Amino acid sequence: MSAFQIVHKRRANIWTWSIIAALVAACAPIASFAAENAMERQQRLEDRFMAPCCWVQTVRHHDSEISRQMRAEIKDLIEKGRSDEQITEFFVQKYGERILASPPILGRGALAYWLPIGSLLAGVIGLGVVIRKWQKKRLTANASPPPTTPTRSSQD
Repeated sequence: MSAFQIVHKRRANIWTWSIIAALVAACAPIASFAAENAMERQQRLEDRFMAPCCWVQTVRHHDSEISRQMRAEIKDLIEKGRSDEQITEFFVQKYGERILASPPILGRGALAYWLPIGSLLAGVIGLGVVIRKWQKKRLTANASPPPTTPTRSSQD
């Protein structure tokens, strides 16, 4: 092998390894971004469910055996490629709708959203009616009676 062939082969190896290194460096942020998104997704799902031992905190923040098991199940279901809706449905079937940290917007769960709005609206309407009655009462009380002229008796 001549010196020219050796130098040429080394240059080809250097270029090949440089291209491979550049591709690996370009793909590294994508892989870390995907891993970070998986972690954020897992935390978002953990915030959707209440800890079934006491129903006070979400699974993400509660430190109990059942919460740890649920966190592991969520991670496992994510790794199996299940969608957020499938994971939510899995836990709802297992524990009932009470497991959800926020009630569904449809059905009985809608009551949790519409009841405060309806109560506020009824309060505003009721307050308006009461204020109108007060105003009418005040206006009638402040209205002066019509002036009366003294009547003279015919005996004067």
